[in-house]
Amino acid sequence: MIRYGSQTAGKIAKGFYGIIANNTFKITPNEYFDKIFLYYYLTQKSIYNFFRDSQSSSTMPAITFSMIGNLKIVMPPLPEQKAIASVLSSLDDKIDLLHRQNKTLEAMAETLFRQWFVEDARDDWEEVTLGEVADIKAGGDKPKHFSKRKTERYNIPIYSNGIDNEGLYGYTDSARIQAESITVSARGTIGFVCLRQEPYVPIVRLISIIPNDNFISSKYLYLWAKSQDIMGTGTTQQQLTVPDFSRTSFIIPPLEKMKKFTNYVDTFFVKMKFNETQISTLEKLRDTLLPKLMSGEVRVEYEH
Repeated sequence: MIRYGSQTAGKIAKGFYGIIANNTFKITPNEYFDKIFLYYYLTQKSIYNFFRDSQSSSTMPAITFSMIGNLKIVMPPLPEQKAIASVLSSLDDKIDLLHRQNKTLEAMAETLFRQWFVEDARDDWEEVTLGEVADIKAGGDKPKHFSKRKTERYNIPIYSNGIDNEGLYGYTDSARIQAESITVSARGTIGFVCLRQEPYVPIVRLISIIPNDNFISSKYLYLWAKSQDIMGTGTTQQQLTVPDFSRTSFIIPPLEKMKKFTNYVDTFFVKMKFNETQISTLEKLRDTLLPKLMSGEVRVEYEH
């Protein structure tokens, strides 16, 4: 458990082996607790809120030994703890497998891109600037009406320049970008690239690049951008600007080869999108079950 930090105090990790940093607690359960059950118990939102509400209003929130000592835990019999841990772990194992599948599929697409367009570049390929083959836009202000959670009304994602969850900031009711495109973070972690396959709203510090299908595909553009070391400019704070990025030059193959490659790698991205939907479903199921299992509202069978 992380002891202090405005955004991270109270965060839990399991299965750690090695040296414990001075901003971390190591919690070792006794013989009455299953360690995986304890991990899941401590990841509940109610437990996070308990630690948050127990902290002082200092500039550096911190978890103390006394806070942990005062935490009351509802403890079912050890066999039931193990059964609960098994249910939740099986969901996390499936989620982890799907994440690993997506990493493999993306790595395969990147390998094919290098083989087709880096190792096998031809003289008849055309040198262009990014601004000549794509529409490049800076993100705007966050929408006036939005929700942090997806709802029936607010179902269009809003993206910022963050890395966590690909920069998902929240949801709104109207998209600014309809076409499949990519985004590149322009401030902070400059050069973080994401493929956007659904309508969305980009906000400040994020650049959207919408390809002209007569020259380039979004999949090609995404894999090209990921292969680049994208840098910003500025002396006090680095940033990526639309004019500078528009002048970036690179070579593109004939349209026929572009389309052939895009059709080939589309199967990878369709599978990745399907996996992402499965991940979201499993995460919602896990997060719904967690407090119910821990409170005893939902029980699991176990051997006495």
